[in-house]
Amino acid sequence: MKTVILIGGQLATGKTTLANYISEKLSIPCFIKDRYKETLADTIGFTNREENKKLSVAVFNIFLNISKQFISLNKDLIIESNFKQNEIDELKELFEKNLEYQYVFETYQCLRNRSKDGDNRFVRNEFTRFGYVDCRFR
Repeated sequence: MKTVILIGGQLATGKTTLANYISEKLSIPCFIKDRYKETLADTIGFTNREENKKLSVAVFNIFLNISKQFISLNKDLIIESNFKQNEIDELKELFEKNLEYQYVFETYQCLRNRSKDGDNRFVRNEFTRFGYVDCRFR
């Protein structure tokens, strides 16, 4: 069974750090929203909030296409973003249609908040408990 790990949460909560770390330790390709959005912004530009939102929608559509490609190749995948609920629902539907895939969604901040002191060891233990990470967090 192939795995898709969706890492979501609010801005500046450590999503990218966690996604990169899991990607490195498990050798799973990782797609980070900000990298794509910054590339689009640098190339196309934006002058107001509405145009910025359109860039976010474009990146999500890119992620949908990447996800479909990974499904066709039967490959594992990590996607990091500050997902909106409709985006989560759309991705879940995509992966549920492809029963050979399982998906994990947990916000990094939510995991940190469940530990009394915000200790990263709690995050590691949670992912390890589900069999996704066998590594040490710094």
